[in-house]
Amino acid sequence: MFPKVSVFICVYQQAHFIRDTIESVLAQNYPNLEIVVGDDGSTDGTQEILREYDEKYPELFKLILSPANAGITANSNKVLTQCSGD
Repeated sequence: MFPKVSVFICVYQQAHFIRDTIESVLAQNYPNLEIVVGDDGSTDGTQEILREYDEKYPELFKLILSPANAGITANSNKVLTQCSGD
C-alpha cells in the first residue's frame, strides 16, 4: 500500500516555469500522488496553463485559482487546506 502524497505548489506569475514544474512531478513513478496547485491571481497566462493540466489530469489535480493576488501566506493556506495526502 502506498500512502497518498500531496505535492503542494503555490504560484504567481510563473507562466515561463510552471510547465517544467508540473512535468517534473508527473515524471515521478510514485503511484499515489495528488498535485494541489494554488495560483494567486496571475495575469501572465499561468492560470490558462494550469487549466490545461487540470483538464488533462483531472484525477491528479486539485486547482485553486484566485481572482486577485492575496499574497504568499493566504495562497499557501488555501493550498494546504486542499491537500489530503498522508
